[in-house]
Amino acid sequence: NNDNMSGLVWFQEYLRSGRPECLDIGLARAQHIWDVDIVAYSNDRFQNGGMCAHGPRHNHCAAYPSHMWFTELLFAYALTGDEEFKRGAKCVCDCLTFWINDPVGFGHVSADGRESGQPLINLAWTYQFIPDPRYLAAMKKVVQGSFMDKVKKYGHLTYIKPSEKMPLIRFDGYGEWAAWEGLYWVWELTRDEELKQFILSQLAWRLQERKMMTSGDSRGMDYNAAAYAYYLSGDRQWLDRVARPFRAIF
Repeated sequence: NNDNMSGLVWFQEYLRSGRPECLDIGLARAQHIWDVDIVAYSNDRFQNGGMCAHGPRHNHCAAYPSHMWFTELLFAYALTGDEEFKRGAKCVCDCLTFWINDPVGFGHVSADGRESGQPLINLAWTYQFIPDPRYLAAMKKVVQGSFMDKVKKYGHLTYIKPSEKMPLIRFDGYGEWAAWEGLYWVWELTRDEELKQFILSQLAWRLQERKMMTSGDSRGMDYNAAAYAYYLSGDRQWLDRVARPFRAIF
């Protein structure tokens, strides 16, 4: 799978430096995602139009929301105007919308911060190029059902594994990098004051040294979350919260 959007750095470096070879590599990576990584058609509605995760071959495994990564397609479209790249992004977002609107699918989407957050990132970015009201409705459903409802039920954001019907393990943070990023991009789109206050209220609890996962676990890193809180509020205290562990790591 395209874990962590491995081709994105080439577009970023092209925009920083103007080096044409970086754009060439980024476009080749985006073309690969659309031609190979995206399931053009499947009888399995959960796989149709999606991206498969870890498996022996490209499409010989399950597709699920946390492992559908395609931001390169949007960069490629923005830089070239090639509609095929936008069509690829739409294909995956249509799959994600099916997951979110299906009762079984949403049970998986709402399982943890990574499964909820990555669809928000994908839908929020794509919505800027394809303002489909289905995407906005899907994002609002995830924000409410995956995040706000959990806080109402448990007092703070937490995840029950393997499911709430079988509560064997409770995680207070899993895949949070995706959760906070996804919520932040939805706020960028909507400027919803309730969402802003919700994010800040949860980060006030989460961004404390005894709760932080700043030792290098990419499933729960806190530095981006502190940056989002700073962008939301303009208050430097959010950056100060991660300063000491940040210095300790380096």
